[in-house]
Order: sequence, then structure tokens, then C-alpha cells
Amino acid sequence: MKKAQIQATASKVEARTQQSKNGVVGSEVENVNMPMQIIEEKVMLGKTKDAIRFIQELSDNGNSDAAYYLAKLFLEGDVIKKNAHKGVEYLLKAADLGNTKAKMEIAVSILRNGNDERDAEKAFEMFHDIAMKGNAEAEMVLSCLYFKGYGCEVNKTLADMWHLKARIDDFNENKVFEILGMRDSMNDNDFDNDFENIV
Repeated sequence: MKKAQIQATASKVEARTQQSKNGVVGSEVENVNMPMQIIEEKVMLGKTKDAIRFIQELSDNGNSDAAYYLAKLFLEGDVIKKNAHKGVEYLLKAADLGNTKAKMEIAVSILRNGNDERDAEKAFEMFHDIAMKGNAEAEMVLSCLYFKGYGCEVNKTLADMWHLKARIDDFNENKVFEILGMRDSMNDNDFDNDFENIV
């Protein structure tokens, strides 16, 4: 980039950053593309730390996507130093702010690593919340949980109803197998008829 282009970009980034801090941008800041454009411009100017601070400010102001993005940055450690503690902290914050991806990761972790009935109930509650928002994979998992009575009372009617809803919403079978910790894929007929091996 030429010096004039860099200066123009820097001025634009600073103006956008100030607008977002002052609330002028409004709902645009909630749009994933707007913050990513600012972040990209900051990184291109060699201001990666400023970009991270900008994401933290968005998170501090209640942006669930920014909190989730920070969680992934800390957990993966590719851009900033890996820090599992901070990663989990931001993952929980993102979930509290309503981020579906964060809630799904936490629900999957509880489902796979839970030790007692309280964990089962928490996993059920989280999958139920996500399914109610229309997530097809959570709908299918919820169907399995109702079928097996994991974290809830066995209810085959609700299991069938959620199974149908997941199929209508075109659930991704491989994602569901991954969530349930099942490595082998089955065909749809097997999935429909073989709930016994699930959970």
C-alpha cells in the first residue's frame, strides 16, 4: 500500500472505531462484517493488539459474537497466546450473552463429560434452549435425550416430534454424530430405527 492509502485507511479505521465506541454505528456494530472490516484494517496496518482490544471492547459492550470470537482466539492460540482459562471465560460470557455456538460447545462438553444427573439435566436444558431457537442439530440431540431419558423423563412422543422437526429443518447427520461422540455414520434408516445406541 502507498503511504497515502495507509493514512486514509488509518483515518477511516479510527473514525469507525470512535463511531462504534460512541454508539453512532448502532446496529451495524452487531453485524459481523462491520467489526471484521475494522479488525482486518487494523491488522493490515500492523495494529493487531488494537484489533484484539477492539474485539474486547465489543465483548465488554455485550456483543456475543465478539465474546465467542475472543474465546476461540484464546482457545486456539493462533493469533494470540493460547490461554485456556480466558478462552473458557469468554466462552461462558458468549453463552450468557446468548451466542448459540458458545451454548452448543458448552452443552456438548457437559453431555460428553458430565458425571451425574445434575450434569445430564444441565445438558438437556441447554440443548432444549438451543433447539427452541431452531438449531436442527440441537433438535436431533434433544430427540435422542427424550428417547433415552437423559436429563429428563423418557418421552417417546416428544422424541418422535423433535426427530421430525430436525428432519424438516434438515439436520446434519455428521454433526449430530460428532456431538453424540459417535464416529461411525449410519444411513437415515438406521438413524430412524436405532436410537438404542445413542447417548
